[in-house]
Amino acid sequence: MTVGSSRMVTDMSVIVGMDVARVLGGRRAVEAVFAEVSGPYQCPVCARPGVLRTGCPAVAMVLIHDGGQGQRIVCLAHPGCARSSVVIIDGPGVVYTPQALPAVVWRRPEGADPVQVLVCTPTIRAVRITPTGDTVDRLTSGLLGVGFALMVRPEMALPQAQWLVARCVDRQLSVRDREGHLLFHVTVDIEHPWWSAAAQAGEVGVVVAVGVRADDFARDHGVDLAAAVRSGAVVGARIALT
Repeated sequence: MTVGSSRMVTDMSVIVGMDVARVLGGRRAVEAVFAEVSGPYQCPVCARPGVLRTGCPAVAMVLIHDGGQGQRIVCLAHPGCARSSVVIIDGPGVVYTPQALPAVVWRRPEGADPVQVLVCTPTIRAVRITPTGDTVDRLTSGLLGVGFALMVRPEMALPQAQWLVARCVDRQLSVRDREGHLLFHVTVDIEHPWWSAAAQAGEVGVVVAVGVRADDFARDHGVDLAAAVRSGAVVGARIALT
C-alpha cells in the first residue's frame, strides 16, 4: 500500500481517501477490509459494472444511512464517477447488496446433507463497521437472518431457508426473498450432474464463503473452503427451487 498526503492506494489499486480511512479505523483497518478485494463490482453512482484489477483502479466509498447514525456500508465506485469519500444518506439502508457471485460446485464428505452444494464467493465485500471498530460482512450476516446457518464443519447438514426461493432462468440462478427482493445471482452449469440432482429434489444447497475465490481455478477450492469454515466465514442453507 502506498500512502500520500490525501489518500492511500492499496496493492489492488483501490483509492482510499483519508476521510474514508479515518471512518474505517486507519491504515490497518483499510488493509484488512480490502485485502481480498478484486474482480467485478457495481458502481453505486452510475449503477454500471466495473472490474477491479491491477492497472484498473476503483475508489472506496463509505455510505452511512439514517443521517449518519445507521449502518456504514463500504463499496467501490468508478474513479470517473466519484472521489473516495464518506456519504451521509438520510434514508435507511437496504439489507442486501445484490451482486453476481462466482460459483463452483463443492462435493462435500459422504453423509453430508446435501452432499453437493453450490459455493458462491463474493469478490467484493460489503461490510459495516461496528462501534468497537470490527468489520462485519453484510451479505453473510444478512443471510444468517433469513435462514442460513454458520457452517462449523464441512459436512454439516444445511437448514431449510424457508423465507427464500431460488429460480433458474437462462442459466442464471437467482436467490430472492418471499417479497421478490434479489439477494444475489450466479451462473450455473445446467449440464452438471449436481444441477440435475438439485432440480429433481426441488431444492438447491447454497453455501456463501467469504475469502474463497471460485473464479481462481489454480487453487484447491476444497482446501480453501475447509479453511474458511474453520475461520467462521461460511454460511449455508437449502433453498426451494421454483
